[in-house]
Amino acid sequence: MNRKDYIRNYQRKWMQQRRQAWIDSQGGCCAKCGSTENLEVDHIDPKLKTMNPRDLWSRTGTIREKELENCQVLCNNCHKIKSGLERSLSVGPIVHGTNKGYNRKCRCSACKTAHSKSTSHYKKHPVGYIDRSFG
Repeated sequence: MNRKDYIRNYQRKWMQQRRQAWIDSQGGCCAKCGSTENLEVDHIDPKLKTMNPRDLWSRTGTIREKELENCQVLCNNCHKIKSGLERSLSVGPIVHGTNKGYNRKCRCSACKTAHSKSTSHYKKHPVGYIDRSFG
């Protein structure tokens, strides 16, 4: 192993140990369901988030601790549920019969039809096609 790989591996292990130590200090389980599998760091209030949790572990203690004051441990499943609810509240309800509704995972017939209409142009024309009929 060359020096560059050695340093990269050392730093990766060091940051994983910092992350695991923080998770252990929070009880070592999901704050919602108690699971100990696939644990993640979640910002309790996303509006107060100043950095991605993955970037926290290499920061100084002061910066890291300030950011972690707004964090909790969640399992992957609870984190997805919480984040999905936050997204749906921030963007409002799904408007059925629109491509945006389809993109937000609605598969009702109205949203499917809207998605089909919005993508039909791409199905008719090859990649790189320039539609010159607009203006």
